[in-house]
Amino acid sequence: MAESHESGVTEVTEEEAALIEAQEAAKKANPAAATVVAEAAAAEENKAEGEEGKAEEEKGQIPNAGNGGSADNYTWEQTLGEVTVNIPIPEGTTSKMLTVDI
Repeated sequence: MAESHESGVTEVTEEEAALIEAQEAAKKANPAAATVVAEAAAAEENKAEGEEGKAEEEKGQIPNAGNGGSADNYTWEQTLGEVTVNIPIPEGTTSKMLTVDI
């Protein structure tokens, strides 16, 4: 996918460059054909964006504010030096009722 930089230069892949060149050639040859080529390019771009979104979804959940995550029974946060795990326990639970094994 194209990347824009502050200088106004946009980097494109070789495939995208070929598509842009085809669009320009179609515009010069036949304005009506250029519309068809542009629509095909837009459809291809939408397909690529959809595939990228699926890849992002497959990577797992998005980290929470503490750069951690959550599971069914606990949440965690982490820094480079420590990890904090939070496990909700029922109200009225005392420390003597717990067995913690790390």
